[in-house]
Amino acid sequence: MNNHYNSKSSNFNEALKKIKQIQIANEKRAEVEKSDLNKTVNKSTNNLELENNFFIPSISDLGNKDCWAVMDVCIVRLSKTYQRKNDSLTYKIKGGEIQVNSGADGMATIWDYDLIIMGISYLTEAMNRYSQGRGEKPGRVFKPKIIEVINFLQKRRGGKQYELIEQSLKRLATTHVTIKRVIKNKFDEEILETQGESLINRYKVIRNQKTSNIESLEIELPYWIWKHVVESKNPKVLTVSPDYFLINSGIARFVYRLARQAAGKTIARWSFETLLERSGSPDVKYKFNYKLRQIIKDNNLPDYYFSEETGKNGPIFVMENREYKERKDNEANEDNEANEDD
Repeated sequence: MNNHYNSKSSNFNEALKKIKQIQIANEKRAEVEKSDLNKTVNKSTNNLELENNFFIPSISDLGNKDCWAVMDVCIVRLSKTYQRKNDSLTYKIKGGEIQVNSGADGMATIWDYDLIIMGISYLTEAMNRYSQGRGEKPGRVFKPKIIEVINFLQKRRGGKQYELIEQSLKRLATTHVTIKRVIKNKFDEEILETQGESLINRYKVIRNQKTSNIESLEIELPYWIWKHVVESKNPKVLTVSPDYFLINSGIARFVYRLARQAAGKTIARWSFETLLERSGSPDVKYKFNYKLRQIIKDNNLPDYYFSEETGKNGPIFVMENREYKERKDNEANEDNEANEDD
């Protein structure tokens, strides 16, 4: 009887063992199928997002890029205190004009524009990846984490900085730029084309509901910037020094951006009067000239050496790439030594 019992018990245990093996196999199969499904869903979701957004590279991958087309006129205000609420700036350019209009929150500042530089930098890096086959063609929306913004702009961490960034977004969204220019149509006739867009089309601020701290941003860049970087065959995007974000003076920031565009790796000369006109500064002439001469006196901006020359119609502001100046000075010294030897 004991043998009969033991035989039944053994058969029962074998059956349980087989059932357990089948259950384990089914669970593994289900996990594989779930994993494959998630990959498919995630791939589809990512492709959908990439149609409207662009890849966010790490901060270490980025250079600081600025849009060449708007570096010789100031489409933002240079003063932190003079808010220019419901105000306008107008610049005459070759073949047209640029008009900047602000809302009730004031005109965007040149410090607010740092967020645009960040957006152009992300867009440029995304396009580099796309051209190398390592990513999708970027859209106009990017979604940086707040800590990435703080690090990129070299700001101090803290609640106040986060609130200032939100205020910057509001001013950028309500500062409108209108560009009028004379162009030729397909019949070779001259027509006046008018385009208008805000410095950013829209923004979204994501906060932690419990702590009220800002965690991330969503910024949609204007079409004209996106088109300039993404659609142009040879987009003109210039690298700016990381030290640019540490420049406190609004006029000094404008002068540096102008030097990057006009002087590049060599030298450029602009009259003091033209600089005043292109800067949109509310300063009277003598005060503006004093600030320019202070920049020349300090000569501590990155990449460029500044000096003053006398012109026929007034003082000339000279912007000279430091490496270019050093080579030129060395060549001049060598020529002088050779002449002395002769």
